Amino acid sequence: NPDPQSVAAALLRPGHYTAKVDPLADKRFLHEAGFYYCDTLIEPWCTADKLACFDDPQVTFSKTVALEPLAAICRSAFLHGRFHRDFNIAAARADHRYENWLCQLHAEGRVFGLLYGGEVAGFIAHIGGSLVLHAMGETHRGRGLAKYFWSAVCRHLFAAGQTEVRS
Repeated sequence: NPDPQSVAAALLRPGHYTAKVDPLADKRFLHEAGFYYCDTLIEPWCTADKLACFDDPQVTFSKTVALEPLAAICRSAFLHGRFHRDFNIAAARADHRYENWLCQLHAEGRVFGLLYGGEVAGFIAHIGGSLVLHAMGETHRGRGLAKYFWSAVCRHLFAAGQTEVRS
């Protein structure tokens, strides 16, 4: 991670500069030194013939899962999300922004509640073939379950006529 003095010294020489920083680090010093920070976005995509599926009989999903258990997951899932990494946005406002987005997508019928053994485990929201917001509940994180949920939802989207799925 570059220190603020070396960043400021670099600005004394004309040119275009790129600084690689830890994505979870505070970017305020870059902004104060005159840099414009942006995340690099890699957008994975897949077609039905390339989808590698993983199955678990306890994994199901539903569009009829109530909003509140999904919102509870949302409130603790995005601590390192792009809104939380923006030093101009307070953490509480960033949380609220994600929750509002989830509420909007849920009202539009674009949210799959993810169930593991019948228990709410997370959600995946989509707009067509784009998976735009997804999270796992704290008790289901780190257990290797995401691949099963993603497989099931992607398989469903392809069966519903999507030609590719993006995240």
